[in-house]
Formats: sequence, C-alpha cells, structure tokens
Amino acid sequence: MKATLEKAPNQTTSEKLEFTATVQSDGSLKLPEELKKILCLDPGKKIPVIFEDGEAKILTPQERGRRVQEMVAEYMRVNNIPPAKDTGAERIRKMRDEDAAIEAKRGR
Repeated sequence: MKATLEKAPNQTTSEKLEFTATVQSDGSLKLPEELKKILCLDPGKKIPVIFEDGEAKILTPQERGRRVQEMVAEYMRVNNIPPAKDTGAERIRKMRDEDAAIEAKRGR
C-alpha cells in the first residue's frame, strides 16, 4: 500500500510525497519513520484517514484543522449564524500592534 501525503495549503509547496506502508500480519500498517515525523505521530495516536476516489489519504494536523474550520463555516452559513466580530486571531493582532506601539515609544 502506498501512502500519499499532500502538504497543507499553508505550506510553501504543493509537492507530493509518496511512502510505502507495510501491512503487518495482524492487519496493522507500519508507516515509515519520516512519515511519522511529518504527521507528529506517537504510539497509540489516532490519525484521520479518508478514502475517496480510490485513494487513502492521511491528513496532517494542519489539514484536519482546515477541514474542521470549513465545516464550521458551512454550518454557520447554512444556519445563518453571523461570524464573531472579534476572533482570537484578531485579538492577537491587536495585542501585537499595541506591543509594537509601546516599543516604538520606548525607542526600540
């Protein structure tokens, strides 16, 4: 079985990496060490695998997060729920801007 890993959209390349996974006698898959590192896998950790269009895809944590965000956005759209006015990312940006202004006043 070949495992294909597509890098997440926020990464700088759309390069595809291909690995060969070995089916063990108990039916489990043995993944190459490099793939385990990319996916941040530890023993016992569950990983999302999607089978579509004849391919099994293992999702990176970033890709899984992106898909969850898409599902939430679609749910909010379908149910006419307005987006939050002040998201966590917006608060962080504001705090960084405030810190930069303070540092500028100090002459750094």
